[in-house]
Amino acid sequence: MEKSAEEFLIEGDELFEKGKYWEAVEKYREAIILDPTLEIAHNNAGVALEAMGRYEEAIKEYDKAIKINTRYEIAWFNMGNSLFSLGKKKEAIEAYEKAVEINPDYLDAHIAKCNALISMGKKRAAVRYCEKVVRGRETP
Repeated sequence: MEKSAEEFLIEGDELFEKGKYWEAVEKYREAIILDPTLEIAHNNAGVALEAMGRYEEAIKEYDKAIKINTRYEIAWFNMGNSLFSLGKKKEAIEAYEKAVEINPDYLDAHIAKCNALISMGKKRAAVRYCEKVVRGRETP
């Protein structure tokens, strides 16, 4: 009996958890062959590639996931992380902004944007942004 895309996805996740990143990528790619519209397989392949420092390749996978589902905030966030690792801080901030536009409660994306602003020497902008996020989360 042949495996399904979802079974390959699960195997990839298990390999990733064991630190076997390249083997995980191979499983995710098997899943993608069976179901090219499985955006999570593209995203997870990107995460595994990113874990190996292969940021450009990871970005390509995140981009594929986003083309399938433009509202996939996790892929936008992960793309931001890879862009940041490449020193493309402005583009990273744009990706983080897209993630929080889709999901305003995505705290990790808010924090990543603040960190990116700080790393660019924009501490005041980072503080203003963080204060705005905190005020937006307070209940009256």
